[in-house]
Amino acid sequence: MKSYPKALLIGLALLTPVAAIAESAEIKGESGAYSQGPAGSRAERRQRFMEERLAELRNELKLTQAQEADWNTWTAKIKEIKEKKKQSRPDREALKNLPAPERLEKMIELHKARTAYLEEALAATKTFYATLTPEQRKVFDEKTPFGKHGHKKWKHGGPRHPGSK
Repeated sequence: MKSYPKALLIGLALLTPVAAIAESAEIKGESGAYSQGPAGSRAERRQRFMEERLAELRNELKLTQAQEADWNTWTAKIKEIKEKKKQSRPDREALKNLPAPERLEKMIELHKARTAYLEEALAATKTFYATLTPEQRKVFDEKTPFGKHGHKKWKHGGPRHPGSK
């Protein structure tokens, strides 16, 4: 007779954390990876992250008054390129319905467009980079993509990846 209440208490003790987790998920209102959470939509969070990174870079560069106009021109151009790139994204459903040769042609067109965006970004970056001092160039090199601290998410840490310890 004593084992029944004991088993009930053990079962309740084991289910309490599960209930707490389920309740916290309901409070947050999260229903998936692309849901609108308390920090806003995924696009809003990405935009906010980009703005924060640019502000951080601007502070670390310690720009002079003469360089401010060049900074504003460069950031406006980079944002414009990102927006054009975003608007030219392919419709995946339309691509799926194309025959294989046409799909490959479309993919080649998309890669050429991406290359054109990169070339625009390169031209704008070269123009801005030319106005920087050697110390500022070092900071810019380290803090922009592919620099020492650029995109940490690209560094792998798994046992089969070279970046792991």
